[in-house]
Amino acid sequence: MDNPLQHYTADMVYKSRVKYPYVRKSYLENPDNPKPELRRKDEFVRVSYDEAVKLIAKELKKTRDRKAQVRFLVEAMAGNQVEICKTHASCFIDF
Repeated sequence: MDNPLQHYTADMVYKSRVKYPYVRKSYLENPDNPKPELRRKDEFVRVSYDEAVKLIAKELKKTRDRKAQVRFLVEAMAGNQVEICKTHASCFIDF
């Protein structure tokens, strides 16, 4: 039996998609002072995937520290997706 989920990836690839990680210039200059007033106004700067992951991890750690026991799993997730999420998030979140 044909699985319709096998054919959806072609719909996800289009010319206008963002191919690389970008960060707001002012945020990159000082992540501790993100200047939310510059959202939608500030230019974006391309960063490496390693830098993007480091920035994301830093923000998640700040959130964890601020909120104590923050849970990042969505109840709607099922099966392997939850395990994958736990595996990748375990470096900065206690499950």
